[in-house]
Amino acid sequence: FFFFFFFSFRPSFRISQSRFTTESVWEAAHDAHPHGAPNIKMNAMAWCWILVVALIIALLFIMVYHLLAFDELERDHKNPVDVCNSLNPWVLREYGLQAFMILLFLSMGEWMMVLANLPLLAWHVKRYTSRPAMREAGIYDPTIAFNRNELSTNQSECCYKLGFYLLCFFYYLYKMMFALLSKEVDMQV
Repeated sequence: FFFFFFFSFRPSFRISQSRFTTESVWEAAHDAHPHGAPNIKMNAMAWCWILVVALIIALLFIMVYHLLAFDELERDHKNPVDVCNSLNPWVLREYGLQAFMILLFLSMGEWMMVLANLPLLAWHVKRYTSRPAMREAGIYDPTIAFNRNELSTNQSECCYKLGFYLLCFFYYLYKMMFALLSKEVDMQV
């Protein structure tokens, strides 16, 4: 079957190869842009917004991971020690990404975004400074994580942060698209 397919269509490939040579493709491209291909350079603001969108996507994934872990704890699929050991390494990563994003907004001059994210950063600082006494980094202590009040508080906090990050994601996506499509994109033709 393979030989039949290969040999029956081979002449048509040869014909199509003889019509489209490298020179003809180059001439067609040159005819479309007589002065050469357009040189599109993205400005620094567009790159910053692309980075911010990537960071907010990472924060969204971290929050979804937290919610799934707390759901497993609530349903008794995992024990509190395993849940806390899997979540605690992600706490400082989340806080670091949030702080880096605010520094990025400061460097971009996006003062409204800094003001919108500062309350969450303040909450993160308060939450980390008032954490239980633990040797490892993190905020979740296995001895109190299974407490009903603590579990519902942690789930509510994750839901609020997930909602905030989701709203921020759509706004940052809009700002990224605006920066990519704005007139500040340098097109030299």
